[in-house]
Amino acid sequence: MNKNMEKEIESFVVYKSFYEAIKDLDNPQDQLKLYNSMFNYCLYGEDPVLTGVCKIMWTLIKPQLDSNIKRREDGKKGGAPKGNSNAKKQPKTTIVDSENNHRLITKQPNENVNDNVNVNVNVNENVNKNENVNKNENLELDFGRWNNL
Repeated sequence: MNKNMEKEIESFVVYKSFYEAIKDLDNPQDQLKLYNSMFNYCLYGEDPVLTGVCKIMWTLIKPQLDSNIKRREDGKKGGAPKGNSNAKKQPKTTIVDSENNHRLITKQPNENVNDNVNVNVNVNENVNKNENVNKNENLELDFGRWNNL
């Protein structure tokens, strides 16, 4: 068992993209190797020894599995520490819109002010300067070397 996994894990996330990629493998044995590798890695912390296509696919799948394992471990820690401003509950404010008889609940008023001023100084003077003078004019074309084919 992996030293990062203190308790036995009962479940893990398998994405549809994993299934879609693995089911397209021609060799059913390769499919089985990858599925077993995912189960053994996520449930028991065992690193697989793979070669060929399986190793390539494992290289793409493993980072997502690692991210999910880290997310699970971090979630067990209980969130932000008590002194952290992220852990503080934000007071709710109730605003009554008497005109429409609605109650709006917001956590905090938005105090962000956009000081940016957008000024469009582009002036486009699109003038069509193409004029068709004579549409029926006969043109003499020179095909050069292609005439001798």
